[in-house]
Amino acid sequence: MISDNQKIWVDHIRQLGNQANHEIVHYVRNDAEKILSFVEVLLIMTYEFPHKLKGEEETSPHST
Repeated sequence: MISDNQKIWVDHIRQLGNQANHEIVHYVRNDAEKILSFVEVLLIMTYEFPHKLKGEEETSPHST
């Protein structure tokens, strides 16, 4: 599931991928860096952040 803020990025990446499937396109470095930056943040939020607090919940003074 993607948020509304992510939809513009996902659509942009989808369009670039579709274009690349139909013709050989040489993207500029700036486009590649933007896409890599988005994917990096997406992967961190999906796989790293959910596990950041694991183990801390049991030792937290606020846990019941």
